[in-house]
Amino acid sequence: MIASPLPTPLSSGIPLRVMFLGASVVRGDISVGNLGFRSPLRDKLAALGNPVNFVGSQRFGAFKDNDLEAYPGNRIDQIHDHATRIVPSTKPNVFVIHVGSNDCLQKHDTPKAGKRMRDLIAYLFKASPQATIIMSSLLTNTVPNQEPCILDLNIQIRRLASALQREGRPVVFAEMHYEQGLPDRPLPADISSDGTHPFDHGYGVMADIFFSAFVDADKRGFLKAPEENGVPDDGELERVDEPFVFQSEPPKKKPHPPKMMRS
Repeated sequence: MIASPLPTPLSSGIPLRVMFLGASVVRGDISVGNLGFRSPLRDKLAALGNPVNFVGSQRFGAFKDNDLEAYPGNRIDQIHDHATRIVPSTKPNVFVIHVGSNDCLQKHDTPKAGKRMRDLIAYLFKASPQATIIMSSLLTNTVPNQEPCILDLNIQIRRLASALQREGRPVVFAEMHYEQGLPDRPLPADISSDGTHPFDHGYGVMADIFFSAFVDADKRGFLKAPEENGVPDDGELERVDEPFVFQSEPPKKKPHPPKMMRS
């Protein structure tokens, strides 16, 4: 019997310190155990042999390494604000961004969503220079009259991803919307009755797509070791003796340092 080849770690086995940025889809809302796409994605990454640590200011979901930076109902600009309060202390080497549906649902200046996304990404690269960013288009949305806005935001997001790649930025794009004609994307039938959140199967498809984006980042030579700042390499090993936490309270918002007044 021929043994199966051993999996090959990404980028020679560097630690993957990953921050997920987004809203309730990133949290895994309505999925069993709120595992969403993050838990199966972690399993796939860890199976390659890389140490994995998901980081963020809160915890959510029925798995041990469940840290993230995602807030229900948040828009792109709000996630940008949250990022400024946690990225400097964690310094992820991979950001996974899936955000923008609430910009549509709240009708929040959607023609400028791409600019807000560029501002967010510019901040992330400045705050964590070792990072690779995985950008994602938005899932199909079955809330009445919302899909045209989703499709428009996806055009803006794709254009931004292409522009950043032309600028030489370490950006990988994960296509989530089936209308591009790619196989194995979440379909309207995979979306729950609320119109926004996938069933478990849809979240599993998202995990596969994001995993492929990590592999793509490795093939492009983008992945770099995270900055050494005391954050553990493995988010499960650091908690082996700790009680399980399904959900933590969102951090209280701290004011930004006051700006110095010019004399």
